[in-house]
Amino acid sequence: KYQTYWQSVSNPKYSWILGGIAVLILIIACVNYISLALAGSTTRRKEVGVRKVTGAQKWQLAWQFGMESLVLTVVSVSLSILLVVLLRTSFNELTGRDINIQLAELSGIAAVMAMLVALLAGSYPAFYLSSLKPALVLKGIATARLQSNFTKGLVALQFALSSFLIVSAVVMNRQMDFITNKDLGFDKEQVIVIPTQLGRSDESNRFIERFRTELQKIAGVIEVSGTSSSFGGGTWRNDIKRGDQVIPAYIYAVDDKYISTLGLELVAGRNFDPALASDSSGIIVNEAMVRAMGWDKPIDEQLKWRGNAVDRVIGVVKDYHFMSLEHAIGPVIMSINKQKVGYLPTMFVKVEAGMVSSSVAQIASTWKSIAPDKPFNYSFLDDDVSRQYGDHKLWTNLMTIATAIGIVIACMGLFGLSGMNAVSRTKEIGIRKALGAELVNIVVMMNKPYLWLAGIAFMIAVPLAAYAMDRWLSIFEFRISIDAMLLVVTMVASLATALLSVSYHAVKAGMMEPGKVLKSE
Repeated sequence: KYQTYWQSVSNPKYSWILGGIAVLILIIACVNYISLALAGSTTRRKEVGVRKVTGAQKWQLAWQFGMESLVLTVVSVSLSILLVVLLRTSFNELTGRDINIQLAELSGIAAVMAMLVALLAGSYPAFYLSSLKPALVLKGIATARLQSNFTKGLVALQFALSSFLIVSAVVMNRQMDFITNKDLGFDKEQVIVIPTQLGRSDESNRFIERFRTELQKIAGVIEVSGTSSSFGGGTWRNDIKRGDQVIPAYIYAVDDKYISTLGLELVAGRNFDPALASDSSGIIVNEAMVRAMGWDKPIDEQLKWRGNAVDRVIGVVKDYHFMSLEHAIGPVIMSINKQKVGYLPTMFVKVEAGMVSSSVAQIASTWKSIAPDKPFNYSFLDDDVSRQYGDHKLWTNLMTIATAIGIVIACMGLFGLSGMNAVSRTKEIGIRKALGAELVNIVVMMNKPYLWLAGIAFMIAVPLAAYAMDRWLSIFEFRISIDAMLLVVTMVASLATALLSVSYHAVKAGMMEPGKVLKSE
């Protein structure tokens, strides 16, 4: 069986995650509209009072404010459609996808979304404003402090969604850092991968020997080896029986330079020696194969893995990640017997650090002199390894951007709510200042309700975010752990973001002159 591993994978979980973030951002936007509408209602209360005194009915005012919300939503959705059309090409280039937009279908979805958003976000402000008592409004008594349960709920929801997004973004980026920096068990740096362009043939093996001889003359070339496939391609897999158990083993055709080129660590036995004819029936395995077979002393163990021939284990290498970190390290068998495992269509060329550019140029020149009719194609092994996680990194970056947008929108809502609270407490702040309250006392007093709500929201959001991220991390066999320190750091970041959003109005209110405030009040 020939199977390909380390290929680029687009996991449908990312579509669900991005869709979920889009819904969260939409919810945050709806909450923001409600909060900002309520914050701005102070400027329209006299209008409501006058219109009611002159005979306007409650339903007429509700209809007016509702239509204003609908018009604003339609304009916003129309702008969003325009942005989607304009940014489609850039988004396709960024994601490597070819997403076609059906304008009619998109417009239909947008129309339904506009109606839903207008209904959800515009209904409460409309009914709130239309229900104000004209007598109280015209006397300046009606206020909208942060004392109502509804307003507290808006604040808590803002904090909860922001905390959820921050935890998710931090976990995803830490997992990507873990993948990037994890020791894979082999040296992937300064290794050039070159296909022979001769397929799986004896000619390919002869070409490698000739090419190796010429490359050894180039300064900076450390080692040259041949293999059946690079880590970015694929490999054979054989099912080996051990009693009633079937063990899938991954087969690599190699030469005697393979282990030294990749810096694999021999933990038992020795490397292949082409001078020993007996090594054609010798194999090198990894520690995972030793565990799977239950060997205590693997050297000289006999293994029947291809046809009826029995091969002898001559060496054991330390486990290395020949597949991506999404997979557990499986059993590996290496052989130099081309009749059993095929030929060597791929070369690994190890070069010295700091001499990569010059070495590549000389290698290309040597290639043209030996195989002028064949194209010289190459890649770097570390790029091949990194390319496996290209989709993961891409979607993580996209989700980080989406998270940043969501947090900015949430901060706007918190900014609006804090402004509403500060306006409604102007007289109280003026009296406190007149009685000797300091700026720090005013700021603490204004921020205290938000801190309590942020703590409650964080306690609700963190378990949900941890569960969601644990599901995402289940993609990887090798993953980070969501520890308490990560959550503490995230909590501090969330609280800092919240305080930055609400402290402006608190400081501004605390710096007001009490005489001017009480005089105007």
